[in-house]
Amino acid sequence: MFLPEVHLPDGKDSLGIVLNTLCRKAVESSKVHPIHIDETSREFAIRIESISSLKDADKLQKTMIRKYCMLVTNYSLSGYSPLIQRIINYIDMNISEQISLRQLADMFSINSSYLSSLFKKEMGVTLTNFINQRKIRFAITLLNKTDTQVQNIASQVGIHDVNYFIKVFKKIIGMTPKEYRDSIKGRKEL
Repeated sequence: MFLPEVHLPDGKDSLGIVLNTLCRKAVESSKVHPIHIDETSREFAIRIESISSLKDADKLQKTMIRKYCMLVTNYSLSGYSPLIQRIINYIDMNISEQISLRQLADMFSINSSYLSSLFKKEMGVTLTNFINQRKIRFAITLLNKTDTQVQNIASQVGIHDVNYFIKVFKKIIGMTPKEYRDSIKGRKEL
């Protein structure tokens, strides 16, 4: 999809700015936490400022739409109860901490058995599996964007036993963190 180009007097991509704003507003209505939206919006605002050609503008617009759609896919809380929304937001905002069912139940003043069954009912997975999936998703981001050692990534996602981190990573992704990083490097070299 090519969106027509409109330039500001200083030559910057005004359609990119408008598209970034519209995408941001659309994602907000999907109950994605503002931190995720702000991070993405800020990234695109910076990238829009560095646009130097129509080809770059077209490519960035497509990337912008895809990334905002991924935000909704990965972080939308529409359709979940307010309690589950608050718990998911807490998990996402504290992903580097060790988080347990009992801790969350105490924090939100509810029975741990009730929280466990409600979470499973609404999310389709246990709370522990959900937390691990979120931690591994964050680990994947770190593996993609940094050269940080695996044991440091494990600590950054709140799993301080690197062997347990590798086991959880492999169970969810199907390969070890090192194998995953090697596969990323292999794709970048093509």
